[in-house]
Amino acid sequence: RANLNAERAAGSTARAEQHTQQTRLQRLLEEHHSISQEKKTLIAQLSELEAQIARMDLIMQRLSESEVGLRAELAARIVEAGQAREEAVLAHQNNADLTQRLQEANLVIADLEQQRQFAVHAEQLAQARLAGFNELQNDMQRLTAKAQAAETNAETLKNEMEKQKEEFTKEITSLQEQLAERETELAELKQLKAAPEQNGLPPNSVNDEQKAAELAMVESTVESLRNDLISAQESISEQKKQVASLQEQIAQYRDKNNE
Repeated sequence: RANLNAERAAGSTARAEQHTQQTRLQRLLEEHHSISQEKKTLIAQLSELEAQIARMDLIMQRLSESEVGLRAELAARIVEAGQAREEAVLAHQNNADLTQRLQEANLVIADLEQQRQFAVHAEQLAQARLAGFNELQNDMQRLTAKAQAAETNAETLKNEMEKQKEEFTKEITSLQEQLAERETELAELKQLKAAPEQNGLPPNSVNDEQKAAELAMVESTVESLRNDLISAQESISEQKKQVASLQEQIAQYRDKNNE
């Protein structure tokens, strides 16, 4: 943003400088026009003076023919002719000075035009950088929104998984207790089946069949409890993997947002 503000300020300064240069250019053009008019006037005066010099020379020739009667007039005309020549020299000098000033004005105009082109190019670069910055800002906002949504989803899922984890923990604890009870019961039944006479019971085939059925039922229950316990543990492991995946996605969004 600091770069953007600097570029905007540079663009504003360039436009102000361009306006100032255009005003100066207009003033120089007007001065150039005035100088051109003055040059034309001086050229006309020079032509008139040269014509006067020619007339003075003609008069001097005529005065030389009547030198006796026109000496005084000749002297005056000579003085007038000398002044005319001085004015002609001054006119030539003014013409050279005006020509030099005109050349300098043309150089200033060319320099101002170059500065105007630089200002236009700088403004175009600033506009392009501004467009790129706006696009990056939009991308950052989209990534921020995605990251926030992912964090919200992750938090919600985390809470749900915590609840499920507590439920699964309770269920696993219960299953483990039931499994321990069933395994104890199974061990007792196996012991009774293996040696009924050791427990003070007479041999009985009906009783043996009943014990065998109970033993099979308990073994089935124990196996079922073991399967339920394994399934619950696998479910908790899967939920941990999902939480880790969501956390990784959130970290990626944050990294992109930071970039």
